[in-house]
Parts: sequence; C-alpha cells; structure tokens
Amino acid sequence: MFTTIRISRRTKELLDRLVIELERELGRRLSYDEALKILLKRNLRAKRPELLLRFMSRRFSDETVKELHEILRVERARENEITQRRYGV
Repeated sequence: MFTTIRISRRTKELLDRLVIELERELGRRLSYDEALKILLKRNLRAKRPELLLRFMSRRFSDETVKELHEILRVERARENEITQRRYGV
C-alpha cells in the first residue's frame, strides 16, 4: 500500500540529492521509499537522535549549505581513497 506526502520543492531537491548520494554509496538504483527507509534507519541508530532531529530542523543559508556539501564531498572522497587502499574496493 502506498501513500502520497506533500513536500516543498526545496525538500524534494534535497531528497533527490540524498538519493543520488545513497545510490553512489550502494552502487544501485533506489526508489524514494528505499532511500527514506535507509535514512530513517541510520537516524534511529544515531547515539543521540534528538540532537540530529534538532539539527535537521534548523534553517541554514544557501551559502552554508554549499560549504557543508563541499566539506562532505571532500571527506567522502578521502574515505573512499582510504577504503580503496585498505580493501582494494
């Protein structure tokens, strides 16, 4: 059974970006449903999910979001290099 939820265009753009990142990470296509399940499971595994929820509810300027995305991109690339060196993956 499926349901429809209303989200803003900005939220849809962010969700699209998250789905793309998860697809890259997992190496396969994902539906929105699968991506949301993965994100929710990861959130529930957080040691202090209330902090994550509080952080997620904050508003950030577009400039700050771009800076944070760049930091994440650089760190992800660094982690991928380490994984490749360590495991040859």
